[in-house]
Parts: sequence; structure tokens; C-alpha cells
Amino acid sequence: MAAQPKNESHWQKVARLLGDDISSTAGTAKDIVLNGLGSDTLGMPADIYNSISGLYGGDQLNVGTSDDIRNRLKANNITSGERNEGAEFASNFFSPVSAAKALGFKLAGMGALGSTVFHGSPFKFDKFDSKKINTGEGAQAYGHGLYLADSPQVAKGYSKMQPMIPVPPNRMLNGVELTPGTPEYHAGTLVEKSTLAKAKKDLARWINDKEGTPDTASMEGWKKSLETLNSVKNKSAFKVGKNENLYKVDLPDEQIAKMLDWDKPMGEQSAVVRKAWQSTKNKLSKNENVMADLNGDLSIMYGKDVTPLEFMNTWDIVADTNGAEKALSEAGISGVRYLDGISRSSGKGTSNYVVFPGGETNLKILERNKKPMVGLLEKQVEDAKKTLDTSFSPEAYKAYLKLRRQRDEATATKPKKKPVVWQY
Repeated sequence: MAAQPKNESHWQKVARLLGDDISSTAGTAKDIVLNGLGSDTLGMPADIYNSISGLYGGDQLNVGTSDDIRNRLKANNITSGERNEGAEFASNFFSPVSAAKALGFKLAGMGALGSTVFHGSPFKFDKFDSKKINTGEGAQAYGHGLYLADSPQVAKGYSKMQPMIPVPPNRMLNGVELTPGTPEYHAGTLVEKSTLAKAKKDLARWINDKEGTPDTASMEGWKKSLETLNSVKNKSAFKVGKNENLYKVDLPDEQIAKMLDWDKPMGEQSAVVRKAWQSTKNKLSKNENVMADLNGDLSIMYGKDVTPLEFMNTWDIVADTNGAEKALSEAGISGVRYLDGISRSSGKGTSNYVVFPGGETNLKILERNKKPMVGLLEKQVEDAKKTLDTSFSPEAYKAYLKLRRQRDEATATKPKKKPVVWQY
């Protein structure tokens, strides 16, 4: 825990107390609040506050009257003032981090602890896939994983970078983006370096030449491409846009709390991270080659002043590439958090995040280029369910059923079509 500075104010003390240990007690704090919903105690915001603060050292902090806290909740738009403030607060409660922030805590060095982050990429996709790591910008300077940012501007910068593999042109027809591999997309490819009339003529000839052959898959695709070309009046209906995509993503607070803080030595990480880090020592101690290379001394990787960079890079050298990320992930560490380029000079502000492979299942894409994705509906259903669990009402139940129906319709399995095989 950080040393107590001179002239420390009450709220600075709270920030210091919570800042070091919040990740190790997050689940417990959440359980105290959510499991106590049926008690009279929950109706008093002061008791919610003390339930949380009591986890961080045991003492009940002097925070003022219940009215003082109630007013602070209202000021943060957490409660309306017309319902039971404690119950309404709990229905909006997603993690002890958001609770602490609503009550006035300022968690130093934690960055934006909300769950909304951003990812920039020249590629279009509906979900994250760790197999695609290294196909983008490729530097992976802060660890092997999927990169996300608090700042949409930072994420936009990555969407403009040259990827490691070619990206299909972003073809559009009458302003609507086309999917690579479809007949409509192929029509745009044909007309790009030709006139509309010539493209129609060439495609009609190919169809005529193939008529009667068993290659029905190609024939079906060509005919649809010709239909697309015949549906437009001039070539200008087809355009090629930029391959720049901004994804709005839900990253759970629980995952952020279990991340390695790149800007602190290993000995100053949260309790849960320190425990996981030390547990990886067993894996290396059983590797005879590693122990020989390090003369049997693992302190170079497990000393309290070792930095995350030194730990991970040394693992790469003496053991296996990206092995540290894998070992930390298996020990329960979800990734890495580090200050972005905008904030690094001041030592505080917005952060970037690295989610280790396997953790992509916790990421939900809410929007792509400001257009809602299925992930948004999933999150809305979860939020509505939490509301029902805390403060049931007929209106809330109807809203939950409506959102669930929309989610189910959006994610319903559709019959698979036979793939179109292009052969030229």
C-alpha cells in the first residue's frame, strides 16, 4: 500500500486505501451490496458506503450524514430522489469501482474504470478473435493480446495504420457497405477498372460460355453480379471508402481490476496481481533449462522492483515467446493496463488495455462506426436483468422481455447458404 503523504485530506486517504486493493476485494464488495437487497439496511446509502469501505481495512470511515451521501448520489445522477435511493443506487450498481466513484472516491492511477472502451482497425468483424493478433499494426509493445483504448481518438489512430496483411477494399453501392466475397461486392470489383457497359458485356459473355456446365455455384454468383450491374444507371453508384473502423466495446470492470499495471513495478501491483505473478514462479522453477540459464536464481524476474516489461521480456528470452502472457492468464490475470501517449507525460489520465488471448470472450462489441451491434443488445438484456434482480416492477419486466426478444431475433441461427465459388 502506498505511503501516507503529508497533509492528506479525507478523500485522498480513501483514494489511497481503495486504489491499491480494490481489485482483490471487488467480488466481495459486490456480493455485500447485491445480497443485502432484502434488508432494511440497504435503504440507507451510508450503510452501503460503510459496507464497501469496511472491506478496506475494517474501519468505518467518517463520511458525514446519510443526507450528505444521498445528495452526492443525486449530483451524480445515480438516484432520482423520488424512490428509495439505496435500492435505486444498487440497481445501477455494476462494480465496487462505480460505487466508489459515485460516492466521491477518486481512484488515482486507475484511468477510466467504466466498461466502455474503443478499438480501431482497418478490418471489419463482428467479434474479437485472438487468432487475428499481429494482423493489425503488429507492434505488440505492451504484451501479446488485443488492444483497446479509453480514448476514441487513440483508437482512431490505430484504424489508420497500415496492417500486416492486405485488407479488402471497402466497396460501397449507393452508400451501403458491401461484404467481400458476395456477388454485389464482385460486381464492384468488375466495374472498378472498366466502364459499366463493358463490365455488363463481359459478365454476360462469361455466363453464356458457362451455360449448361455443372459449375452451378459460379453461375449463380455471376448472374447475381450481373443483376447488380443492371440495377444501377452509372458507374458512380459504386465507390471505395476508407478502411477505417472504430469499435465501441464493453470491457467488464472485473477484467480491468485483474489487469497488470504496466506503470508500476511488480511489487506495487494489486494483491490479486501479485499473488498470480508469484504463482507463475512454479512453472519456471520446473524448467531445467531456465534454472540453468539463471543460475538457479529467479529473483531477476520475481524481485519487488522488477517492472512488467522486464518480467515479460525476460520470460521471452529464457523460456518461450509470449509465455509470460499465457502463464499470467492461466493464473487469473486478464491483461495489461498502461497510460496512453496522451497521458504518459503527466502520469495520469486515459489508459490503453491489452486483453490476453482467451479473454476476448469477455469483450462485447456495442457499435461499429457508431452503428449498434448485437453486443449492445446483449448488454442491454444483462442490465435489464440486473434491474429486475434488484427492484422488480411490471414495467421493468416488460422492458426486459422486449429486449430479450430483440436479442434472440438478432442472434437467431439462420440457414446456411451454399458458398459461392468464384473461378476465373
